[in-house]
Amino acid sequence: MAMREFYDLDIVIPCYNEEGVIDKTIPSIVEYIQNTSQSGRTRLRHFTVILVDDGSKDATWHIIDHLATTYPGVEGIKLSKNCGHQLAMLAGLSSTKADAVITMDADLQDDLNAIEEMLKAYENGADLALGIRNDRTTDSFLKRFTAGSYYWLLDIMGTRVIKNHADFRLISRKALDALLQHHEVNLFIRGLIPTIGFNVTLVPYKRQSRFAGETKYTIRKMLRLAIDGITS
Repeated sequence: MAMREFYDLDIVIPCYNEEGVIDKTIPSIVEYIQNTSQSGRTRLRHFTVILVDDGSKDATWHIIDHLATTYPGVEGIKLSKNCGHQLAMLAGLSSTKADAVITMDADLQDDLNAIEEMLKAYENGADLALGIRNDRTTDSFLKRFTAGSYYWLLDIMGTRVIKNHADFRLISRKALDALLQHHEVNLFIRGLIPTIGFNVTLVPYKRQSRFAGETKYTIRKMLRLAIDGITS
């Protein structure tokens, strides 16, 4: 795999009713990426954080607008209605122009330290660097049970997924362009990822406790996502 020189990065973060989280987590993400870039440990040249408001009913968009005026590297996209996490992520991915894109959640359960490992994997030629949860001790029993049932259902139905990989990943421009060619309606990004090929690096990380608020993936939404994975 060929080494990559200086590059631009976009970070896509779907947000739905995250007023209790993003005004604290987004500055932490911006600070971490700035330190990663300025320290010289990576070849990152420029980054943009793209916050996609998925039709929130609280003050999420107001906070995003404030963050965008406070931090030059933050931008916002407001969807006209609640389209769902996967389609909100697709909206962000479709708007990116950078050489590489990271997708993650707004609640900081995705370990920021794994981002540097993803960037190094990209610099070393990987087109996909996928975050893999290697520790679920912070999850409740119900969350662990539903996650286990979710992967079991997908497995028996023959759906190709990478176990314990959700939506924390780095994807290169080449791989992203291939992903966007699917034009899938019942979108299941984590299921499409294994189908596009390219060089893959797995990045293990420990799942963190949610900073505030509650998970948006209820049992009903997990079941709907599994169905989308099977049908798409």
